[in-house]
Amino acid sequence: MKHSFTILAAAAALAVAAPAHAVLTVDGSATPGSTTVGGSAFVTLTLNVSEDFTPSTLTFNLDWSTTGLALDPGISTALGQSWATIAAGFDPDPLVTFIDTNVPGHLGVSTSGTLPVLTAGSHTVKIGFTGVTAGEHAMTYELAFGAPGFAGPDFVVAGSSSVTVSAVPEANPAMMLAAGLAVIGLLARRRRA
Repeated sequence: MKHSFTILAAAAALAVAAPAHAVLTVDGSATPGSTTVGGSAFVTLTLNVSEDFTPSTLTFNLDWSTTGLALDPGISTALGQSWATIAAGFDPDPLVTFIDTNVPGHLGVSTSGTLPVLTAGSHTVKIGFTGVTAGEHAMTYELAFGAPGFAGPDFVVAGSSSVTVSAVPEANPAMMLAAGLAVIGLLARRRRA
């Protein structure tokens, strides 16, 4: 009996002394953007990671309205860097990357291998669009991470957002006529004087 009590006491002491390992969580949300026709807008994805994490796979799918928006990867950023800088930073040897841009209004990126560490905290991905036609244009996204040693995605952040594109305001024709007549009047008055 004394021996079992000693084992129980040792187990209890280890349970109290050992810190509880936090469960890794990854979640996110999107903030809509707005612009005028021909202008640029961002949809900002916020990714919250509970602890440092090195994903073994990453899949990103983005779908948007091609009639109202044009994707602008040149102004898009992820984790504070341009998309081109991030792509250049990947070690190309262990990576298998597939980028799908064959379907209008769709961007798909799938990568596996040694990916950069995703540190604990809040991270942003800014997706840049150029407004093509006025209106509210929907977009959907899905970002999936795989953990080392597991098949399939372990963490999926998915949702939808929108970009509101306003028409460029046209000058009022009556105001333009009044301004033109005022300029003509001033010129005529100046000639007489």
